[in-house]
Amino acid sequence: SGGASPRMGCGARDVRRVGDGVQRAAFTKAGHVCTSVQKLLVHRSVAQKLHERLAEKVSALRSGDPSDSSTEVGTLITEQAAQHADELVADAVRAGAKMHKTRVNK
Repeated sequence: SGGASPRMGCGARDVRRVGDGVQRAAFTKAGHVCTSVQKLLVHRSVAQKLHERLAEKVSALRSGDPSDSSTEVGTLITEQAAQHADELVADAVRAGAKMHKTRVNK
């Protein structure tokens, strides 16, 4: 099954390699593939290191104009889509998620 299939990270794995793979799997084709990463199940012994690696990898993605070949993460298609994304983030934060970095172009 795809879509919401979780990825698992175990304590014995190379955290850098796992983080790199998760970042690729989550952002390839803007997450519009059935195998896109949406959940991670990670052993607590490596959770902080994996979080740091993912934050590093995601922060390094180049956002911008989708017609620019150097852009890795494009914009949302409409203002409504952007508002919906803001609502999803706000719901996640209310449920206990933590935001570590924001890049918003308004």
